[in-house]
Amino acid sequence: MRRTQDEAEVTRQNILDAALMVFSKVGYDAARLKDIAEQAGVTRGAIYHHFADKAELYCVLVAEAWDFIDPLVEDAIKEGGTMMDIIKRIFVRKMKFTANDDVFRAVNELMFFKTGLSPELAGAMKYKRDGFREGVEGVAKAIRLG
Repeated sequence: MRRTQDEAEVTRQNILDAALMVFSKVGYDAARLKDIAEQAGVTRGAIYHHFADKAELYCVLVAEAWDFIDPLVEDAIKEGGTMMDIIKRIFVRKMKFTANDDVFRAVNELMFFKTGLSPELAGAMKYKRDGFREGVEGVAKAIRLG
């Protein structure tokens, strides 16, 4: 039976949710796709339909969680004010978002405390460095506006 696009998206999200649970429990290195599939109630084939491998699953999980931060920063900058106003606004909004969003907080905990230096995650580490670089550039932009 062919699945609809909406059903496929629900399956994809269930896989991401399960991956976060498994990665958070045992760490990236010890997590197995078999465990993620069982947690999501799908086959490993379903995981491979949506993601090339465990590393891509991890990278998508992290990227999608961080996608919510960019608009917070952009809005804080657009509101203007002094450099200190903008930086304070960015910091406060990021902290509030982290405190109130369980998934974002869990992804950060996973990234910072439960992910080793696996060669297969070289892309994820580059994404992380790029994200930090963008953050610094955002603060620099706020300083220039101030």
